[in-house]
Amino acid sequence: YLSAKYGRTAEQIAQTQAMIRERGAEVDFSFGARPRVWNTFDAHRLLCWAETAGHQRELKHALLQAYHGQGRNPSDPDVLLDLVATVGLDVEAAREILNSDAFADDVREREEFWQRAGIQSVPTIVIDRKHLISGGQPPEVFERALRASNLALVPQGRGFQITAATSPGAVGTIAPGATGYGTEIITLKFVNAEELKRLLD
Repeated sequence: YLSAKYGRTAEQIAQTQAMIRERGAEVDFSFGARPRVWNTFDAHRLLCWAETAGHQRELKHALLQAYHGQGRNPSDPDVLLDLVATVGLDVEAAREILNSDAFADDVREREEFWQRAGIQSVPTIVIDRKHLISGGQPPEVFERALRASNLALVPQGRGFQITAATSPGAVGTIAPGATGYGTEIITLKFVNAEELKRLLD
C-alpha cells in the first residue's frame, strides 16, 4: 500500500520509517507501526468542535499519539470517541457530530485557505503567518522560527509555550514531538500572494 501510494520501493519505505523512528527517539517520542495513511477529515471536524470547548490542544495531542505512536485509525468513529473520552470531552456530543455534517464546512474552508496559500504537503507548520517549517524538525529549528517572529517564548518541558504579542489570546504549545525531514526555516512565500492578502485583510 505505502509503496504504491508514494511510488517507492519497500526498502525505501523501510529506510524512511527507520529514520523517522530515530528522529522521534531523539525527542522521546516512539513511533509505532503505521501500515497505511488514513483519512482524517472526521478527526479535523472534532478538532474544530474541541476548539469551541477549549480542549483542542488536548484532543490534538491524543490524536497524534494514537495515529503516529500507536498506529490507530483516526477515521474509525470508535477510536475517535475513545480519544474524546480520554481528554474529558462529551462523548455523546462528539457522536452526534460524527453522525452529521457538523463542522465540515469549517474544515473545508481552512483546507482551501491553505491550499490557495500554496501549502500542498504535511507536515507544514506556519508560525505567525511569516515562517514556514517543512517536514518535522528538531526543537532548535522551531526555537529559531519563534524567536524570529513577534512572539514571546516561555520554556515548557522540552518545548515552548508561545504567545503572539499582537494577539494576546493566541496561546499554544510547540513541543518537540514532530519528526520528518527538511533543512531550514524559509520565509513563507505564497503561490498567490494577492489572494492571501485579501483573505487576511
